[in-house]
Amino acid sequence: MTQLKDDEIEKLTGPMDSALGRFFVFCLTIGLLFGSCLGIIYSFTRESTEQGLAPLWFTCTVILMFMTYTVAPLFAEWAGIDPKSRWKPYYFIYHLAFYLIPFAWVFLGLGYGNQSSYGTFYQRKVIENVTDILPGDSFGTLDGFVATNLTRAFIETLTVDPLGNLTHTVETVINETDKYAEVTQQLKINQAVKYREVKYFEPENPQVHGFKLPLPPDTKKHIIVAPIFRGYSKCLARFRATTTCMTQNSILGWAISTRKSWCNSLGLVQCKEEHLEVVPMYGCLTTDGNGLCGRVKSALDQVLVDIIVDTHANEGWFFEAGSPREAKVTYNHTLNKAPMLWVDVNADPCILDRASCEASWSSYGFLGTIITIFAISLIGCTALLDGYADARLRVVRSYVVNL
Repeated sequence: MTQLKDDEIEKLTGPMDSALGRFFVFCLTIGLLFGSCLGIIYSFTRESTEQGLAPLWFTCTVILMFMTYTVAPLFAEWAGIDPKSRWKPYYFIYHLAFYLIPFAWVFLGLGYGNQSSYGTFYQRKVIENVTDILPGDSFGTLDGFVATNLTRAFIETLTVDPLGNLTHTVETVINETDKYAEVTQQLKINQAVKYREVKYFEPENPQVHGFKLPLPPDTKKHIIVAPIFRGYSKCLARFRATTTCMTQNSILGWAISTRKSWCNSLGLVQCKEEHLEVVPMYGCLTTDGNGLCGRVKSALDQVLVDIIVDTHANEGWFFEAGSPREAKVTYNHTLNKAPMLWVDVNADPCILDRASCEASWSSYGFLGTIITIFAISLIGCTALLDGYADARLRVVRSYVVNL
């Protein structure tokens, strides 16, 4: 029998080097692998993205992935799970799983991770019926038109515009009541907000309408919106709509485009300025290129929604939801739908051709699942072999003691 060196014997006397300790390491490794795989699949679901929890879940997933290749191998070393072990040579099976885990993560992310991030795809005959779709889910309709020529741009800054001429104000009403809950005095306060409208298009006559200026250095958010209508009309293709056009075409909602860099998602300033534009998708349900497609988004900040609605209402536009006050409501809990549409309609191949993407997601996800199961099987096989070997060693030990 091969004699173990003194340092090896001393190493095996640690508290982790026991049947229970090694079983804990095997369970820990499987738990980390299972948790990281779930995080890759569900970090960017519709719910987590719309609630702003996606970065948090993704960070937790990265931590689990990091622990899989740091904590688990460290504990395995303390427990004596050495791939070069001469008296338990099957330990190399456990370490083979670590060569498969990265491939499982990649294929699960490309497959089920992408699938969960796109949510459910709904088919609607008319664009008005999209309002009952939850934010994060995608849709396709047979009508709908986005007037990109009427695009407006808004920004949020850290400070209120010092000149005041570009600053919007929000009227806040404070009611003072008596002991019978009757209003005795009403105080109205005009509070300045940090949202403002900026020029999106280059003015035809800058000397008259003013030049398009760079964004302020303290810009936190840059958002553009384009109104959505029931269908195309020639008057909607103009940069200035007539009163008759506004009366005949009410606004159903807005297509949104925002900065999507990590710099902006963290709320930082002086991020790289990007050229934003709305590029609508048409024809995901038809062959003639008609019918708007996109993904439903949560309404913007209530203050910004008020500014957007007021800006269009002051120009003379009407809204499908009714009055400007009704259009400012972001969600009607009685009807369980949003009065106005807030959607992302920028071109996305997996919304235009959902079927082919679904096939790719299923293939990648299935392959990732098979690799994950195989990696877990290697760890489980090692655990079973180790348990059997320890059981036989206890039998031998009891036999020697009886002698």
